[in-house]
Amino acid sequence: MPARTLSLKVGGSVLKRVSFLLMLTVIAGSLLTACPKPSSNSEGESSWTWTNQSKPGDDLSNPIFGSKEWMSIASSSDGKRLAAVVNGGSIYTSVDSGATWTDHAAEADSRDWDGIVSSENGSKLAAVVKDGGIHTSDDSGETWTHRSLAGNRYWNFIASSRDGDRLAAVVRRGGIYTSADFGATWIHRPAADDRDWFSIASSSDGKRLAAVVLNGGIYASADFGETWTRLSAPDKRRWYSIASSSDGKRLAAVVNGGSIHTSADFGETWTDRSAAGGDADITGSKYWCSIASSSDGSKLAAVVWKGGVYTSTDFGETWTRLSAADADITGSKYWCSIASSSDGSKLAAVVWKGGVYTGIFQ
Repeated sequence: MPARTLSLKVGGSVLKRVSFLLMLTVIAGSLLTACPKPSSNSEGESSWTWTNQSKPGDDLSNPIFGSKEWMSIASSSDGKRLAAVVNGGSIYTSVDSGATWTDHAAEADSRDWDGIVSSENGSKLAAVVKDGGIHTSDDSGETWTHRSLAGNRYWNFIASSRDGDRLAAVVRRGGIYTSADFGATWIHRPAADDRDWFSIASSSDGKRLAAVVLNGGIYASADFGETWTRLSAPDKRRWYSIASSSDGKRLAAVVNGGSIHTSADFGETWTDRSAAGGDADITGSKYWCSIASSSDGSKLAAVVWKGGVYTSTDFGETWTRLSAADADITGSKYWCSIASSSDGSKLAAVVWKGGVYTGIFQ
């Protein structure tokens, strides 16, 4: 579970961001049900192949080698350009689907990075810092600009339109802010009120937004964030992450210590995909941490803190636990964030105090 879950101050150390999560680990053991290993695919059948990109290279110079406190990862629409952030560390980018990485420490080192988002082509990036600011890059991460007008706040997550110009960011125990000029100026959206906002998603044009509140509900806007509507999703849940199709019609959200929920009508109605009688792979309560969607919303991918990686190819109706089948991601890991290409055939995920993993369906 990512560090942004709670802020417990323990001598200013990194424990302030994760001590509560580690305590939940004991409980998680009783909640995470073991999934049967699927049978091997027949010859010629497509399947997922995963790679741990944090292994040392031949010359031991891999900049993402070793264990780091990875917090968030973002992907371009084709899955080739990736960007990931580390708590108390740097921003890393890749232009070859994660095979090689560049450390942008000179521009973005030693901050409590909490979330990152990418434009469709991967050229425009925006990242948020917990108890800090918002930073943007228009050259795929080579250089970064601190957007001082956004202010220093408890930024938790950020979303972007397809072209990267429209941004929307949420503040823990604060509000929602939007920008129409790639972060140069920002508007506080008072209609969203001050809540414990935790994650936000955007349609490709930035017009439709959906955001979740930790221990609250789900809210949506159809006018670039000017007005907001409380949706019918269950209230007072630990909503943790939300994803949207490119038109904003299909939404998928996860509850930390709960279920996966999907909507096919802009959030008017919701289906609990983890309810009894549903797909056995996701039935019951799990510590869901992040969810991602293909552009049409048909393909979903979600990760569990101290759990596995799960995918769906039918709008969330049925699910497969990938980490039960692929040796590179076998077992329970502290999965923190997952990103998807627009067609859902490429995934990238990060593990807190672990590594970066990429998957391709072929």
